Amino acid sequence: MYKEVIKIEKVTYYKIVNEKLVILEKEDGNYRLYNYPDFTDEKIVEGNFGGDIINIGNLILGSNFKGFNIKDLSIQNPLVEQSYVMHNDKNIITKKVFYKERRVNYFLYNINFELVRQIATDYPVIMKSGLLITREGNVGVYNLKKNKQLWRQDFSKIAEYQEIDGENILGEIREVYGYKDSIIVLTQLFIFRIDIQTGKILCQQKLPAGFIVLSIHKNKAYSCYGYHFIEIDLETLEVLNFHRIEYEDYDGKQHFTIMNHPIFDAGLIYHAFRLEGGLHCIGAIRPETGKRIWMHPVGGYDINNIAFYDNKMFVLDSGGTLHIYEKEETAT
Repeated sequence: MYKEVIKIEKVTYYKIVNEKLVILEKEDGNYRLYNYPDFTDEKIVEGNFGGDIINIGNLILGSNFKGFNIKDLSIQNPLVEQSYVMHNDKNIITKKVFYKERRVNYFLYNINFELVRQIATDYPVIMKSGLLITREGNVGVYNLKKNKQLWRQDFSKIAEYQEIDGENILGEIREVYGYKDSIIVLTQLFIFRIDIQTGKILCQQKLPAGFIVLSIHKNKAYSCYGYHFIEIDLETLEVLNFHRIEYEDYDGKQHFTIMNHPIFDAGLIYHAFRLEGGLHCIGAIRPETGKRIWMHPVGGYDINNIAFYDNKMFVLDSGGTLHIYEKEETAT
């Protein structure tokens, strides 16, 4: 399905921007650029930049807003003493930490880095249709235009569950997603769909196993964690498919496997998994059957993330190697 075509070392983050592969180096903190998609003409932008690769207009910025202009490679620092939180095509959300006072202030800027106002909100995770979806222990929604919080919901009791030994465990939010006019909240064993304007729970479902993250495509959510795979209808939260995928045949032997990092692409659920003994691999599951139809060994390091651009798959491991694969034109 995919063949490895190139490896790039010393990578912390990467992103495709304006036909360039931009890399933040693992140790030096410099940015490195390659032409995309042929990965030629390497350039270095030195500067000990902050973590992450944030693309706003022609700027490539770290989380401290220090970076460079991708057109002329000039060093840029449009905001000082601020940390990046999120942005869309109109607004930028930043935060400033006051350590002595033990408080955090959040600020709204326009896309030209001009301050609009301070905003009184919890930590925002999604910006959607003029609303901020926040997550800081609870889930809430803040109206940017009206400059006020609409609602906040505590999931500790709603998502409480009982362990096999009888211990009651309070619900904890694992992930929050925007879906149409609602919010999807994933906790240890429950999934909720909530009206974004009112906070009303539209539907909820106790899951047959715990999951860490979801990969959402259209009206479906997918996940794999441990040795479980799941497919969920986001309209009703009905579990459409649930499978145990405990073993994988490799090198003439059957190995116990542990999965994570699901991502939907072209009808399959790609994921990372570790074979018993320590070999880390990538694989693809067909949702309708719950069968792993393809696997490829990567190496001895954990896989941090998997992403797709055009006909390529990018796999970054915890050792700082970016593995780049190209799709093979063969039947699956």
